[in-house]
Amino acid sequence: FPVTIGAANVAPTPTNGPLTMSFNLEPNAQYNVTIMGMNGKVYKSYGLSSIDGSLIKQENVTDLPNGSYDLILMNINGSQTRTPILKQ
Repeated sequence: FPVTIGAANVAPTPTNGPLTMSFNLEPNAQYNVTIMGMNGKVYKSYGLSSIDGSLIKQENVTDLPNGSYDLILMNINGSQTRTPILKQ
């Protein structure tokens, strides 16, 4: 797990499809997760919340074109962290 509150770890990277995202969130806070290409195009976006602050989510990125992406985790206050993803 990442130690920073409001952070995400992604494994494996590079990936060819299945991705495990580990989040360390403020308890009971709302977040938005976005997977964005380097061209600024949003490929996936959804909300997250966590009771205990940590959350593991599986994401299948098989349908994404090969290349570099950012996993953007934004909290309700607008602060965000970016974690790189490499899809092969």
